[in-house]
Amino acid sequence: IESLAERMGTEIVFVPHAREPDDDREIGERFGRALSGKTGYHLLDVLPSKAVVATTAAAEMVVSARYHPLVFALSAGVPALGLSAEGYTRQKLKGAQTHAGLDDWVLPLALAEEGLLLPAATELWDRRAEIRQHLSEVLPRWQAMYDHHWQVVADSLGLETAGGQASPESEVGEVTKLRPQGEWFAAAVAYDGVLGRLESRLLDSSRHAKELRHVLRSRDLEIASLQPLLERYEAEVASLQKVHEQSKEDLSSLIDRVSSLQEIMQAHEKELENLNSTLTAREK
Repeated sequence: IESLAERMGTEIVFVPHAREPDDDREIGERFGRALSGKTGYHLLDVLPSKAVVATTAAAEMVVSARYHPLVFALSAGVPALGLSAEGYTRQKLKGAQTHAGLDDWVLPLALAEEGLLLPAATELWDRRAEIRQHLSEVLPRWQAMYDHHWQVVADSLGLETAGGQASPESEVGEVTKLRPQGEWFAAAVAYDGVLGRLESRLLDSSRHAKELRHVLRSRDLEIASLQPLLERYEAEVASLQKVHEQSKEDLSSLIDRVSSLQEIMQAHEKELENLNSTLTAREK
């Protein structure tokens, strides 16, 4: 940014947009401390929206990772470059630039950190007259789109307006795209393609994980419903184990009694043999 400002012969103005959840001014202070001081640097307060719009309109060029600065810049005919941190902000910033046909002027922050910010911003600066002319041509279309939108709303509600019924949207006209030409743009396109595929895989993985979580919740509910039955079976098994243990004790006691009876029977058999011997002797 500092090299760009030095090349442009301009000063850097940091326009904070929010205090919560993060204070933009703290970021602006850190940014200012990182500069070498070769160019002028101005850190503004968090201003009312109208003051921010006026400040943005007075800029020579805008570089922003936020959505609204791009909107303010384009509506004032100021060339703007978006810096996207990830897929969500990329869609937002490209969406802001699309109405002006400048949706290709969004650079992934990762590539900016690798040194492509300077060539991207330099091309924007070198083509600023062309871009300002382009914006002056598309601004009337935005008004036509705005009028068309509210006319469609009025027609849907059955309201009569001075403009009559909405004309076909095709009559609003298509905006001409103004593409970058530098090598940084080819790198950004390739990066977006890779990132898009990764995000698509991540989305598929997230859907799969969501389905698995649903299955797991169903299994948890099923297990919870079977828990009372399991507890009843466990109680029955515990009761059967007690019966089994008691039966083992009874069987052991019975075996002891049988053993005792066998000893008595053996004694009686010996006594009987003795009596038989005595009887036989007496008979002789």
